[in-house]
Amino acid sequence: MPNGSSRGIYIKDYATGHTVKNNIIYARGTLGALIQKATTGSATIDYNCYYKSSYTGQFIWNGTSYDTLAAWQTASSQDTNSIASNPLFIDAANGNFKLNPHSLCVNAGTDVSLTEDYEGLKIRHAPDIGAHENQANVLFFAWFLRDFLGVNK
Repeated sequence: MPNGSSRGIYIKDYATGHTVKNNIIYARGTLGALIQKATTGSATIDYNCYYKSSYTGQFIWNGTSYDTLAAWQTASSQDTNSIASNPLFIDAANGNFKLNPHSLCVNAGTDVSLTEDYEGLKIRHAPDIGAHENQANVLFFAWFLRDFLGVNK
């Protein structure tokens, strides 16, 4: 697609029953829209993270463009628990899309019946938004139990 007409997620006309949860839609270039839902059909869209340096017209619901996540949420009644924020990838420029422990995506997802992340790491707490589960808080908690509280000694 030409620059400006591509989309991060596009739900076409007459598509029904789609669920879009725990995704990071991150535009580094000239992506046209972060998410677009066409005029007919149904979908459940929530617990996502949207990021682009400029949000002008980045959310499209039934043919109408919205510049902010808040406006999209009001118009669509979708993405109630979603965020518009830099996901703070470790090193996106070099393909490392794991989350920095300070990312707002950490523990901000919802249960979608997965037990492991993209790399096979166990999901042991509230799921993160995105493909990679941040393990920093799990490792800290394991250390705290073992060394500070004396559990499993």
